[in-house]
Amino acid sequence: MSHSGSQPMSATRINKHFLLATTIAFGHIRSQSSVVCKLVAADPTLMFTIFCAKFFVPLVEQELVRSTVDPSSAHRIRVIGTGNHGPPASGTTIEALGNMMLELAEDESEAYRKLVKEGSLTCTATGHKFDYHDIPKPAQCQIDYFCGSLAPVIREITPEVVIVFSWV
Repeated sequence: MSHSGSQPMSATRINKHFLLATTIAFGHIRSQSSVVCKLVAADPTLMFTIFCAKFFVPLVEQELVRSTVDPSSAHRIRVIGTGNHGPPASGTTIEALGNMMLELAEDESEAYRKLVKEGSLTCTATGHKFDYHDIPKPAQCQIDYFCGSLAPVIREITPEVVIVFSWV
């Protein structure tokens, strides 16, 4: 996985860009990361950006390794932490968890705006700045069911994008 905005790209030009917005549920990212790894390994022109909560970045990266990300394609998967939330405290009520998920979706919405409109984005977990100036806007956005409020933002900014909802 790419952690540095200065990570060299391969000689193959990136001409497709997909985005995954995931929630803070380990069972969700497990199957999603497997799909991401398979797609990126199958297409050397595909870049995948994964948005997740700041505290969830290490878990997503571990799951990508578990999903056997191909070392030759790992630099085309960017895991970007959004917002500054910590993990939910033990005993968090379902209402508080729901509110947190709404806030996380707002963080991902802001990250999407920056990615598309500014052409760069900084991971809140690592501080690494990712450059997207030479990467096309996302053509497909796979949104976890619990990040659904991100869809109208994506549609407003990039009306041509294909939005796929997933729940695993």
